[in-house]
Amino acid sequence: MAVEDRAGARSGVRIWRDPAFWAANLIQAYIFGAVHALVRGRGSSILTVLAAPPTWGGVVLGFLYWRFGIEAAVLTHLFGNLVVIFLL
Repeated sequence: MAVEDRAGARSGVRIWRDPAFWAANLIQAYIFGAVHALVRGRGSSILTVLAAPPTWGGVVLGFLYWRFGIEAAVLTHLFGNLVVIFLL
């Protein structure tokens, strides 16, 4: 992929219509949710993982990574963990 293509994708112009991005994002989000479900001991059934909040958080984090870079995704994950730790 050329640098220009990557920059154009990051601008958000084509990301909403890019099926390759969404396929990859959903796959990584499912893995992200499965790892979090297994660590928390909530089981590993497909429906459990799909319904888990970390799976949907993975979709958001994947989008943030693509649109704004790794720093945005990591900071969002960090602040999300801090909210869970200190407020719940």
